[in-house]
Amino acid sequence: MEKINVSHRVQRRVSGALHEETIYGKTKKPGEFVVRKPLESLTPAMVEEIRDPAIRKLVMDRLSQFNVAVGRKAKGGIPKEVWKDPLLMPSGVPVKKVRVIKRDETIRELRDGDPAYVKPGSTHHVCIFEYVEKGKAKREAVFVTMLEAMERVKRRQPIVQKSHPKRRDAKFLMSISAGETVIADRDGKNRLLVFRTSAATEQKFTFTEHSDARRSADAKKINVSANVLTARKVTVDPLGRIRWAHD
Repeated sequence: MEKINVSHRVQRRVSGALHEETIYGKTKKPGEFVVRKPLESLTPAMVEEIRDPAIRKLVMDRLSQFNVAVGRKAKGGIPKEVWKDPLLMPSGVPVKKVRVIKRDETIRELRDGDPAYVKPGSTHHVCIFEYVEKGKAKREAVFVTMLEAMERVKRRQPIVQKSHPKRRDAKFLMSISAGETVIADRDGKNRLLVFRTSAATEQKFTFTEHSDARRSADAKKINVSANVLTARKVTVDPLGRIRWAHD
């Protein structure tokens, strides 16, 4: 039984949510956006990120009346009773929503020239490239979201693009999608691992053993960064036969 190679279903279809429903507005600072939030949906961590200083002070004064702490380290949420009475500006205008600053490098335009910005949904696939810098070989992952994959389909372009978007000298090694399998060098041994998910901002991948049939939350995770990933993509057919993947 230990010699059985498990075949997993690969998720390559361009379907599902392309982006989150929230619409963001761009600010003058790169990577900084604003989003409207109802007072009732605020968390203690959001209060300090309210963009308008006058509104921020009004909110903080109201929270101090109920002894509610603010900041990222504050515990618990904001009780609904805090907003039972309307929050009024000095002019008497009620405040119902506030603009909160959101810092996220992954947020992008919904369409070219469109003032609306969105946070892309799930990752469709990742391309891994290798290049030489200061005499040392380095690896970098380029993450392609479901939104970008759909746009490539509409433009009739290849979904997997084997050229690095910024480095012409980078060599394409492989693409990898959820459910695909690699043979990786772990502790001096070749192990058959299944790709589960990734973190674009940290350039990290999460794998599990091919034979781990537990739920995703319970499976033993193997995390590795793109730069130190020593692996080769393979295919495993329903009979458990392993073949090198050539993509």
